[in-house]
Amino acid sequence: MFELPIPSIDWQAIMPMIIVAGAGMLALFVELAAPKRTNNLMVGICLLGLLAAMGFGLKEIGRAHV
Repeated sequence: MFELPIPSIDWQAIMPMIIVAGAGMLALFVELAAPKRTNNLMVGICLLGLLAAMGFGLKEIGRAHV
């Protein structure tokens, strides 16, 4: 039987991109649920997502990627 090799994924390396995408989707869902109101909540979600992604990215500096 033919077996496909399962690649190893470095989740820590791609986590900043996942966080930014997730924060953007969450902000869109918040806008969908509460349109035409103030955008403070959406801006806050996006800023928190960007700060979290920056934290994960800075943590990756100097780490050896295989």
